[in-house]
Amino acid sequence: MNRPRRPDDVLYPPGQVVTPLLLATRAADLGLDIAVRQASGQRIDTDEVLELLATEVALTHSARFGLQTTVLR
Repeated sequence: MNRPRRPDDVLYPPGQVVTPLLLATRAADLGLDIAVRQASGQRIDTDEVLELLATEVALTHSARFGLQTTVLR
């Protein structure tokens, strides 16, 4: 049985190291790109918005895990 897919599995293949800085940079780039295109009147694709949402969720999970690890230490 396959495990449920997590947002970071969609963005990066399993086994690749994903750091909070990498996720934050990707989210900022995606958000800026979407904002600029929307301001210029271009159509925004649903997949792009979902990718931004998945990146934000993965960043939140990563930050929460880092906080838990720090508190446990």
